[in-house]
Amino acid sequence: MSRPSILLALILALLPALAQAAPDDEINRASAQLEADLKKTLETSPNGAKALLALVDHYYQHGRVFGLVRNARKFAHHARGNPPFRSDGALR
Repeated sequence: MSRPSILLALILALLPALAQAAPDDEINRASAQLEADLKKTLETSPNGAKALLALVDHYYQHGRVFGLVRNARKFAHHARGNPPFRSDGALR
């Protein structure tokens, strides 16, 4: 095999891996934006609880386990005394 055909085969083999990197970047950007929105609020406030729920939903949808656990734990801790979220049986 000649050099150009080996190079072409290598590029074609790596092309699917490069195509999959773009959605991860988009998910990371969305995660960073949601985290920034959370930092603008107090976690114990109703808006903070909504931001935490948005983060938990986002991490759950995209299979990000560590972010899901971290933010669900924060939500369960801080939303305990928040009346709209206190009645949810999943938090007990």
